[in-house]
This record gives sequence, structure tokens and C-alpha cells, in this order.
Amino acid sequence: MDTVSSEAQAVLAALRGRRSIRRFAPQPVPRPLLEQMLEAAIWAPSATNSQPWRFVVFQGERKRELALRLRRFVDELQPGLNPVLWVHRAGLRRCADMIEGSAATITAWATLTPEDARLRVVARGDLTPLFTWTMVVQSVAAAVQNLLIAAHSLGLGAVWLGYPNLAAAALKAWLGEAGELTATVALGYPAQERGESKRKALASVVRWEG
Repeated sequence: MDTVSSEAQAVLAALRGRRSIRRFAPQPVPRPLLEQMLEAAIWAPSATNSQPWRFVVFQGERKRELALRLRRFVDELQPGLNPVLWVHRAGLRRCADMIEGSAATITAWATLTPEDARLRVVARGDLTPLFTWTMVVQSVAAAVQNLLIAAHSLGLGAVWLGYPNLAAAALKAWLGEAGELTATVALGYPAQERGESKRKALASVVRWEG
């Protein structure tokens, strides 16, 4: 029988033990820990090793201003003018609360946009921009997953927030950031227990061929 090394066991345990944490202690996270998480993120795989990511780290007053910007975005929505966004008001406000309560929040940006001409040089065909943009998103998502696993391994809690993407244009203009907002991660020392989590049975989600 094959034996699993202690290093492999630790990695597998981190993957199984990570949970989304939404409440954080007021204790700040030392910068070296944040840098370790970001270092883990940039070692993710990416399409053709393009590494199409950039991260913005918010702490202190800038983090509070990020939460304020999200709340202001919600306050300015109108049901007649923004019907799609209007239904997500509660989710956006919850994210603003989690960001404000976090020790730090990290936004992950794709360094390209769906309209970028560079996405059209990989191959030819009408579907090429969509295909290559999908690979960009997959690459940034892999980096964010690395970041989440690193946070858990370092004794921190984190949660991947998607709602801020709805305010991406407003946040991009505020920050003067290039690219496309892809993910927001609020993090800190956990102020809640890591709960149990169920997963579908392996047999129900895997098909074996050969």
C-alpha cells in the first residue's frame, strides 16, 4: 500500500479543513503573514504562465473607505434604473459589513479585460476572446484559492466575496486600477468556530472512463 507523506497529509488536511469565515477578531494581521499569503497566490498555475493577476490590499482607513464605497454604491441604486443590481442590495451590504469587520481585505484583479485586444492574438475564430478570457478568469481564481488555503494554514480565516464585482466599475474608477475586478477576500483571525461542512459523495460527482 502506498504511504502518504506527512507533507502531503498536511496539504490534504488544509484543503478539507478550510471554511469560509465571516466574523473576525479586531487583532491586526502582521504584514509578513499577508505577504506569505500573497506569495502563495502568485505560485498558482496560469494559462501559458501569463500570471494575469494583481492584488490590492486594504487595511485601516482604506479598508473602511472600501466598505463605505460599497454602501454608497448601494445607496445610489434605483429600482427602475438598476433592476438587476437592485435585487442584490442586501448581499452588497453584507459584504461591506464583512469588509469593515475584517483585519484586511484583498481584491484580486485580472490584468486584462474581456475587451482587451491581446486576448485575440492567442488563436483565431469568433469564440477566441471568450475562450481566452475564460482562461484569464480561471488563472486568477486559482491564485485566490491558493490565497485562501494559505490563510487557513497560517491560522487565519477568510471568505471569498463575489458581490463586490457588481460594483467593479465604481471601485475601479475610485482606485484608478487597471484590469477587471475578479474576487474580493476579507480575512483576519477568526471570531467564530470553523463549522462542519458537507460535500456530495464522490461517486455522485465523478465519472470514470477506463
